[in-house]
Amino acid sequence: MGKLKRLISTIIILLAHCPFKTVYINFKTLPFKQALRLPIFVYSKTEFRSIKGRIVINGHISPNMIHIGDNTRYPTTSRPLSVWTINGQIVFNGPINFLQGTYVYVAENATLQFGTNGTFVGSDTKIICRDRIDIGNCVEITWECQIYDTSFHYIIKGGGMCPVQPLTKRIVINDYVWIGNRTTISRGTVVPSHSVIASGSLCNKDYSEYGQRCLYAGTPAKCKAAGIDRIFSSQEESVYDLQFGYKRFRL
Repeated sequence: MGKLKRLISTIIILLAHCPFKTVYINFKTLPFKQALRLPIFVYSKTEFRSIKGRIVINGHISPNMIHIGDNTRYPTTSRPLSVWTINGQIVFNGPINFLQGTYVYVAENATLQFGTNGTFVGSDTKIICRDRIDIGNCVEITWECQIYDTSFHYIIKGGGMCPVQPLTKRIVINDYVWIGNRTTISRGTVVPSHSVIASGSLCNKDYSEYGQRCLYAGTPAKCKAAGIDRIFSSQEESVYDLQFGYKRFRL
């Protein structure tokens, strides 16, 4: 009975969203047995410019565990179209929610990897992966952020006498990181676990020397405070909401 209810629920959700693209992306990128479970759900206003690469899902696979173009969390923006190019490899290790307007580009031979349950990518966020980007467990990326492991263009100093730097360098965002809206994370950035990045910051280096539980802010971002952490548990949040008389709302 439980399996039947889950099957009926999956069919209802599928029909309510974008059934053709949902079926296509699953059977185009996943092994047949995984595709049958429809783990990837595509919402309307999503465009796949290329799907020459592949998607890997590790661990338990369940229907509707990966959302692309979800329009249920924030109001419709001026750029609601989600645009994806998958020429390399995307690895999912658990459920994830990409809101409307996301732009995801994974180049040939590149790998974009996401951690386990709790990872969230906000609306109008751009992720451009030309080499390697690893995003850890329970990472929350809010709206209008940019994450790209390439500088796109070469820069020459000293009349061409200095060696030209490579265009790409791996990005690592570790577990339980909260990235504020309109943040840019550029090539070579390493963000330690339990970090908080303030809105409008530019992260452009390895911050491992500061350790965990730090607040970064500014352009470029600098460590502004240590010994802090964002509360990810909704149960804990509800306790503090009651204490401060705050009524939580959905955007």
